[in-house]
Amino acid sequence: MTRFTEVASLLERAGFGVVQVEPHLPGVAESARPDLLAWASNREGELVPWAAVEITSRRAETALPVLARTQALTGTREHYVLSSGEWFKADAGLRTLDRVDGPSSPPLGGSGRLVDVPLATSLLRERLWRRMDEERGRGTSVAEVFADLVAEFYERGANATSGGQLRLGREVLWQAARRALVDFSRDVRSGIYASHPVVASAVSALAGSRLDGTVLDPFCGTGSFIWAAAERAAHRGSNVDLIGFDISAAMVNVVEGLLVLAPVSGVVTCADAFRTRLPEADVVLAAPPMGLRLPFEHELLTGSVTRDGDVAAVDLAVRALRPGGRAVLQVSPGFTFRANGEQYRQFLTDRYRVAALIGCPTGSVPGAAIGSVLVVIDATSPGRTFVAQLGEDWQTQLSEGGAGLQAALAHIDAPAVEAEG
Repeated sequence: MTRFTEVASLLERAGFGVVQVEPHLPGVAESARPDLLAWASNREGELVPWAAVEITSRRAETALPVLARTQALTGTREHYVLSSGEWFKADAGLRTLDRVDGPSSPPLGGSGRLVDVPLATSLLRERLWRRMDEERGRGTSVAEVFADLVAEFYERGANATSGGQLRLGREVLWQAARRALVDFSRDVRSGIYASHPVVASAVSALAGSRLDGTVLDPFCGTGSFIWAAAERAAHRGSNVDLIGFDISAAMVNVVEGLLVLAPVSGVVTCADAFRTRLPEADVVLAAPPMGLRLPFEHELLTGSVTRDGDVAAVDLAVRALRPGGRAVLQVSPGFTFRANGEQYRQFLTDRYRVAALIGCPTGSVPGAAIGSVLVVIDATSPGRTFVAQLGEDWQTQLSEGGAGLQAALAHIDAPAVEAEG
């Protein structure tokens, strides 16, 4: 790794804006990745993969197949081999090598407009952990640093390793920041919790034809569900306003930072949804905290009271719906069978359309040892319920075009006469 670091520094001094060591390339095994990938500006001012470098202790020519594969995947322009301390540069056809003194400086410089989302995501991750190391011992949360970093990238761009600036478009940063959030949440040190991306996407999809108007998440966390809804609404051309609530000021800070980048408008408030008057909504998407025991009694729509947070959260969602609206919730499996919720479940089936119950196994809630249930409730007349219990292939089933998701959508968005028949 020391040699890789030395070569990366050499490329940076040559003027490359970003240098990646053993970069991840989709569909490429680790053993087949280039050792280093250096980015520079093209004629359009975009930062693109420009040079690939292979380091080998064997004959330099043995590195040519890896460089050819890298060129095919990334479109690199220049290709180098460092063999036994000597530098070689490949010809345009990657058939021969010539001895050179080292890598050439990029002809158009190392600064540019960053349009590659995976690279932008990687830069965000890298800068976040570097900043966290700098903040160690000061009590600064990852959420705070993340929000500040996203704002910095948006307002000023990212610093290039060559000393220039990398400019990120709003759409690129929007995509990269959401991906980075999911990556951060996988590290227990981060203190950030994001819903599984497949679940978030499926929840927004299950909103179906109702995804319009006011979209509310009373327990938004880092915003996984409303971001997925924003993405889907923008793609469909739906006119939505996002409204989020969360009890954590740090999470609200993260969501506010991303709202600036979102393709639709929205607002988030730091408040306890159980103690706040929620606005009416056309769509409610939420993953309430599971297994929560409330420190007070919540009055349900039935007139009875409960301290069961699972039941109370569903009640909050249903209560907020406008006539004809839809709630899509990820809840604890216990909500569907616990005795203390039986009366309320019967109330729901008698007064609303419980359109779907989709059971998901362990893994659908990151970091939890239990599974979850996706519940779809329409503020319309009662009708039939689509019921499914997904297995180990749940991610495939709930992905875009997945059989489970398509079967659920075919039922919940069926004409009312069919659904109620």
